[in-house]
Amino acid sequence: MGWLEKRTTHLAPFVDPLPNPLSSPRDFSAVSMSIVYMSLLLSIFEHSDTPTTILHVLETHTLVFMCRTVSIFLLPLSAPPCTVLLHDPLIESLTHEPPLKHDLFFSGHTAFVLIHVLFARNFWWWIQAFMFVLTPIFLFLQRVHYAIDIYMAPFVTYTCYSIVQHLFVS
Repeated sequence: MGWLEKRTTHLAPFVDPLPNPLSSPRDFSAVSMSIVYMSLLLSIFEHSDTPTTILHVLETHTLVFMCRTVSIFLLPLSAPPCTVLLHDPLIESLTHEPPLKHDLFFSGHTAFVLIHVLFARNFWWWIQAFMFVLTPIFLFLQRVHYAIDIYMAPFVTYTCYSIVQHLFVS
């Protein structure tokens, strides 16, 4: 991902329409990453009896990842002012790379948790939905993303989910 961090944006400075309610952003990395990994673990636990559902979850993740890769490439944004970088201890320990700050449009963390909400059933849906509500709040308060990055994630994710449902589930 070195190319991602080295490229410069040729866009006009992006002004976020929603100001951050905190005077100075705080680091919510531990909470945000705990939510993301908890969402994954709950989804694996919930669908351990239905491997086809796990396959559809992975197909949706793949499609969202491809959309996100294209959007990041086509829309190079600089990090919002006063960004507190989001640290993922698992990824950083595996790659030995610093956190990325130019992988903004659209929020992968928001999309990731939403995928698990879309596939959740019954009681698990409520837990996944609660974690989905918390994820963008913490990302926004940390200023990891612009508001538009977080707003677009559910639309792209639901579109990818619908494509997977139409192509593979129906």
